[in-house]
Amino acid sequence: KRDDDDDAMQMLLLLACKLDDPKSLREQLLDGASADFVDADGHSPLFYAVAHGHEECVKVLLDAKAPLDPELVCYAVDHPSVLALLLDANASPNGTDNMQPPLIIAGVRGQPESMQMLLDAGARCDSDWPEDAAYPAWARLSMLLDQNGVVIDQWHAECLHLLVQRDEQLHSKTSTAVENLQQLLCTMCVQGSPSGIKILLNVGINPDAMPTGYDAPPLVLACTDKSSHHLESVRVLLHGTRRPPRSPRACLYTCILSRALLSSPRLTQLTLALC
Repeated sequence: KRDDDDDAMQMLLLLACKLDDPKSLREQLLDGASADFVDADGHSPLFYAVAHGHEECVKVLLDAKAPLDPELVCYAVDHPSVLALLLDANASPNGTDNMQPPLIIAGVRGQPESMQMLLDAGARCDSDWPEDAAYPAWARLSMLLDQNGVVIDQWHAECLHLLVQRDEQLHSKTSTAVENLQQLLCTMCVQGSPSGIKILLNVGINPDAMPTGYDAPPLVLACTDKSSHHLESVRVLLHGTRRPPRSPRACLYTCILSRALLSSPRLTQLTLALC
């Protein structure tokens, strides 16, 4: 009987978090419900309050010393006021290794306010995920947005701008930094990330350079796939902000070189882009 009562109390506590009922939440805690409880899905009361953006419930649970799981910050990026509460409670701005970093999630969701709070709290601007190859955060974000076909609006652009401002290498003129950025440009051409390519062209990276490890220039690398974001990458390379006008001879050379490397459908893509 007691166990049944305890279970019912915990269910009422979870329900209060989901329905944004801080008064009922306080009552359940005073009656002995535990803020440490997790349901069958492994989620705590604080998880539901955070994920639903219920600020007052989050305050009640933090006052009750509910555990701050690292993943909570990842779910709070859509709710800046809730994120602020978690960071004030010393939650890590870097989230958990089991999810994308909160900075990247904020960028994908187009949440510059949350991104600024994470940066101010000391969030990492580089990535240690193996599949990211230690990309800076702005590069990882631009690749994700482009590969998922996200239309980059003013909010996404502002997020990218915040990350670009924090990347010292992007503004460095040392030979090592330039070489690294030229390699990144080639990687983005292979991946098909026109928004990232634009950023690199805007800081003066040479779109014709062939850095160590690549046997073709960026334009040819961007033609190795028929996806729409690869075609857009070709257009950006040909008409980038700081790229000098290409002569007809240069365009002809590119077509000839591409024909030697690519299949006919891909060559058609390049020809359309040149036109």
